Amino acid sequence: MREQELRDILVSKKVRLYREGTRPYYAFTQSGWRFAAVHNHANNIRTIGLGESSIVLNGVEFRTRHNDYSLVMPSRTSTEFHSVEDIEFPDVPDAVTNKPSLEEEIEEMRQWFKAWRDQDASQRDYTQYFKPVLCYMEGAWFYPDSIPLDGFASDRHTVAADSFEDLKNKIKFTSETGRKQNHENFSYLPTKIVEVRNNTPVYAQWNYRILCHPLSRDVPLNRYRAVDDLAARMRFRLTYEEYKQSSAARFQINPIDSGRFRDLMTMRGYLDELMEEIPGKNNYPASFTDDAFGQLAHSMTRDESGAYPPLNTGYYHRWYRANQGTLNRHRAFNDETLFMAMTDHPQVVPSEETLCSDKAGNNCAFYSQR
Repeated sequence: MREQELRDILVSKKVRLYREGTRPYYAFTQSGWRFAAVHNHANNIRTIGLGESSIVLNGVEFRTRHNDYSLVMPSRTSTEFHSVEDIEFPDVPDAVTNKPSLEEEIEEMRQWFKAWRDQDASQRDYTQYFKPVLCYMEGAWFYPDSIPLDGFASDRHTVAADSFEDLKNKIKFTSETGRKQNHENFSYLPTKIVEVRNNTPVYAQWNYRILCHPLSRDVPLNRYRAVDDLAARMRFRLTYEEYKQSSAARFQINPIDSGRFRDLMTMRGYLDELMEEIPGKNNYPASFTDDAFGQLAHSMTRDESGAYPPLNTGYYHRWYRANQGTLNRHRAFNDETLFMAMTDHPQVVPSEETLCSDKAGNNCAFYSQR
């Protein structure tokens, strides 16, 4: 199975420092030997290597444990909180399994990988067997007593603490002393006060998880281009062509579904089409609408009748259409990498407010959204 990581969906600020030197670019930043500490774990089934990283997601800054996440997806049938299932592996081509010996099978399989690398399906139609998977990081504020410490399972790593309070004390120790936990199993996950009830503060706990989604369509490699990173190139004395082939490279996806990469000013684009296949915490059966401020959020894609249907906000999106004012709108004030999805799971802390249509207090309604 081929995994395509769209690495610019979240903002990775830093990876752990392992090198420094006489030039600023010698020190590791958002990349070291590899961008965002992405690495291979072919020795573990269904495990994708992803090290520690300092992340900003929707304005929340946090630091992860060593992630090494699994190739799992949200449940296709259940809305149960954090219910997941394994992503099915694609079939092996008959041209491989029909070979009479193991050596011939290996050689034939190499030819299929070569066809995918060269994007040449004329002799071997790799698109039937090399299925793209989009993996993503998802974060939210939770009631701390309603969720486990680990937001997701890993074959190799788990948070080394007994509670969020215990984790906070451990990460405080390592931060103030500069030490590193040997197995990289501490996370910095912030806490905030969300309200005060009867003179008692109510806390919200940030946590995250990493999931994957098997895309419904092929994503040709020419939809990507490497983002030139002079620091990474100068650190290892790489030409741009060498950098593109290295694990330090990060990539940008074409704003349109085209083999010709163009610099464009766009609204909803190719990345939105891919991300809108992914559900939030109610999994694939999710079905929600957003009517805040008395305006129903609509899809930016017309249906067969030519109308803009209500947007299913239970799936990740960043663009929506309103009925009046600025018609085409983006989630958040100015955050290009932010995708949001609604849920009704009570573990997630809601945002609640009475909103009116004008400052005179007309047409007021109470809204509660998670």
